[in-house]
Amino acid sequence: MPLFVVLTDGVGLDEALRQRIRAHIGEHASPRHVPDEIIVVGAIPRTCTRKKLEVQLKRLMQGRTQDRS
Repeated sequence: MPLFVVLTDGVGLDEALRQRIRAHIGEHASPRHVPDEIIVVGAIPRTCTRKKLEVQLKRLMQGRTQDRS
């Protein structure tokens, strides 16, 4: 399961930050939610009402950009 993150200017995603993110999620959510992969992106796509476009991200990661199923 990937986790997409948008970093603050001047912050890099090094191994220490990856471990802090994983530890925080494991402690405050569930070990089941700890991501396998952490991917830095410039922005998270959102609708005009500011909802995250999670299904579209999932389809993009699966290579299913053209179908609507």
